[in-house]
Amino acid sequence: MHTPNLGDILIFKADDKWISKLIAWGTFSDVSHAAMIYADGQMVEMGLDGIMDCKIRLGGGAASETAYQMRLTPARDAAPLIRAANRYLDAKIRYDIPALVLLGVALIYRHLHPSTRVYHLLEQLLTLACMEIDKLIAKLLGHPDAMVCSQFVYQVYQDCGDAYQINIHDGVLQAQASGAADGVRLMDFIPQAGAFTLAPLAAGNINVETLCHELYDAVHEAQAARETLPPPCTLTSTARGLYERMTDLAKAAGIPLEALRVMPADLAYHADNLQRVSEIEVERLERVR
Repeated sequence: MHTPNLGDILIFKADDKWISKLIAWGTFSDVSHAAMIYADGQMVEMGLDGIMDCKIRLGGGAASETAYQMRLTPARDAAPLIRAANRYLDAKIRYDIPALVLLGVALIYRHLHPSTRVYHLLEQLLTLACMEIDKLIAKLLGHPDAMVCSQFVYQVYQDCGDAYQINIHDGVLQAQASGAADGVRLMDFIPQAGAFTLAPLAAGNINVETLCHELYDAVHEAQAARETLPPPCTLTSTARGLYERMTDLAKAAGIPLEALRVMPADLAYHADNLQRVSEIEVERLERVR
């Protein structure tokens, strides 16, 4: 096993959570999360409670997860990366772009085999993602010093200047699915979509993991059935709303829109200057801060 260096990126394979599986499926990959080695035996990541630093143990373990260990090439001094990460950790306000939003953005680019059930579930998921972005924008407007990024690791590297910039080619959000010409990619319909209005949705009554499970089953069921349905205007309008809200969020946070489009699969498979060093088992221990 290769010992990780400070600044090494960990790209986690999708686990048994349905939202994790859908992120991997939506990005044509086997990965769904990213983190960075922050100190000896510690990593920093976007968690459910925002940016956090936690202790880790490498090797086997009951709660271990498999991750690809990636390293910038040519190698750079890790000190600027640690300082950049510290700025986020030390901020009084820390936000995460929920995995739900990451998933929603991936799915508007993903070729889908449509069915009535898929459309219904997608509309619920994309509407929930829009609501999450609305909450984040509202908080940002009240606290302009806050910084937000769906892929924290990418942003940390970008903060360190051109020498640390991760060069991504053919990102998964722009990629066409091979052999999926009979599918529907919602992004292709966004320019023709009408004005977006947020559909009423009782978010508190919806279990996101259950919704993701249903959608995962539905997209595979529709793929096997090969149904042919035109994309309904309400769904493409909802997709457009999500895309526009991502643009608004980037402006409110003062970061490039491209940073909000970076997926874990981009770091694992589409970064010209990231080298895969090893595949390791990582177990999260206690949170440091």
